Amino acid sequence: MLRMLKLRETVVVDKIVSFHYKELPKDYVEDVGLDYSFWQFLYVDKGEIELITEQTEFHMRQGGILFLPPHQLRRGRVNPKSPPNLLIVSFDCRTSSLQRLRNKYFQVDDGKRNYLTQMVNEGRNTFDPSPLEKQKESIARRKNALFGCEHMVKNYLEILLISMIRESESHLPSGKLTSTQKEKQEKEIATRVVAHIDAHVQANLSLDSIVSAFSISRTQLYYIFKKEIGCSVTEYIKRKRIDKAKTYIREEKYNYTEIADLLGYNSVHYFSKDFKKMTGMSPSEYAKTIVARI
Repeated sequence: MLRMLKLRETVVVDKIVSFHYKELPKDYVEDVGLDYSFWQFLYVDKGEIELITEQTEFHMRQGGILFLPPHQLRRGRVNPKSPPNLLIVSFDCRTSSLQRLRNKYFQVDDGKRNYLTQMVNEGRNTFDPSPLEKQKESIARRKNALFGCEHMVKNYLEILLISMIRESESHLPSGKLTSTQKEKQEKEIATRVVAHIDAHVQANLSLDSIVSAFSISRTQLYYIFKKEIGCSVTEYIKRKRIDKAKTYIREEKYNYTEIADLLGYNSVHYFSKDFKKMTGMSPSEYAKTIVARI
């Protein structure tokens, strides 16, 4: 007689609290810290938003997803030049493994974006109001919903969570590795960090936000980045910002104060100081060399 194998459920979501797709106005600000008793993720489908938690700040851009645990105070403010469209899903999950996503920020790949798309499509058939309609704070079952649509939302959400936990674990070496495996993982980490910085070069990036996003210590990040890229993370960020600043100066669309703001500098003074340190000339001197070449 064949023995049956009971399948393990590593992540289980039993309750959905909210399921919203919101287009936030350019003047949107959450000044009062919000504290929810459930898990929540925010996915930026378009635009930009800054989320501030008790631990760090997250400058979220298109394709970014952030997981917030229960009782996590947060504030938010929109980039007025690029107001975001957000998918916000709140849910109850008691699975301990979900703690690995606590305050983690990722840029999703095409596979995970597909899970989100399928989840929204099923949500249209599941919830009243639909995720794409004007929202109330609470949701209910839609009458005459398609067969199994609630189950489909649950499945896509659980698959997304499992995929994100796997990705969070892939950022760090685990167990005893061979030198070849270790070198491969270090290269992968460096590549991911570079891609993250390149995608967020106009945000006010900090080491704290990067180590939080990649679940890695400052020391380990410095060692890996220096070994694989040849410079520190801070120096790489400055290089990318100055490269972007040169492009802005050549395009002549913005003045120096606006460029400093676009690149996340607190003032035009700090921007000019970094620019001169990296290029040997001030922004205005660089602009004159472009004119001279023409």
